[in-house]
Amino acid sequence: AENEDVVIAGLAVPDDRQPEGRVVRASINNGSKIWDKRRTDRETTDYNVECYGVAPTPSGGFVVTCGDGPMTPPRSFDCHERTWTAYLYELDGDGTFLWATNLTNASAACLNDAGEFVAAAKDGGYSVFVDSSTLGAAGTGGNFGLVRLGAERG
Repeated sequence: AENEDVVIAGLAVPDDRQPEGRVVRASINNGSKIWDKRRTDRETTDYNVECYGVAPTPSGGFVVTCGDGPMTPPRSFDCHERTWTAYLYELDGDGTFLWATNLTNASAACLNDAGEFVAAAKDGGYSVFVDSSTLGAAGTGGNFGLVRLGAERG
């Protein structure tokens, strides 16, 4: 990160709801926290966001990949609501949220995916490594998937 900052993705566990995706930016020089941002996708009673990877963007921000789903889904949830999705979002250099997307059709297929790692590509796009049930050969159990996003054009 710019100015030799350290940026770490993970999760925060509030007392009254499910874990939230968390990204912390701190100074490598003195360890002081520059910002601490949390992110949810769906309601926080049953769904949590667990972030695993972060990469810098060409504009000085960060793209973050996560798994997003329920740890213990209520019995009333149908198969679409019980799924985990590969979730990706972007923050600017100040930690302001810019956009989010789910990378696969896990919910529609009633299967589970989670974004595990993200890497910046030379062309300004990203490669997201996915722990996936929707990518790869059917019936093989847990699969590794790679989702390639091209550079933003603007």
